[in-house]
Amino acid sequence: QQQQQQQQQQPDDDEDREESPSQPEESESNDQENAGEFIEKPAPPAAGMSAKINQDRGGITYPYANNERTALFSVYDGHGQGGELVSQFALHEIQRRLEKHEDFHSDLQKAMRETFLSVDDALKDEPIIEPYFAGTTACVALLQ
Repeated sequence: QQQQQQQQQQPDDDEDREESPSQPEESESNDQENAGEFIEKPAPPAAGMSAKINQDRGGITYPYANNERTALFSVYDGHGQGGELVSQFALHEIQRRLEKHEDFHSDLQKAMRETFLSVDDALKDEPIIEPYFAGTTACVALLQ
């Protein structure tokens, strides 16, 4: 494999060396004309490896709780095997349960604490989520 990489990196002396298409020619000096032309793409994963799954989720719910003066902002950073599932579950469940909590309008701190705890507890009943090996960090803000 290393020999193949070295051969790919070293052009044959017999071949004419041409500039790679990702290199601008000297005559192309107008930046606006060439904007966006030289975009690097990440290399595909090596054989036998898979690409990393984005485990992050985020949401903005406006209006929230049927109130045009209220918005819910949330960001979830999943981790572990299946962290994306935990983030997705938390994103939807916290949004759904918080506005239905009996103390949502009278004691928001209590409503948030109990909502987070109930979502955490509900994870163990989800058949496709293994909460002992995956999780999420949450940052949730309610703007009123």
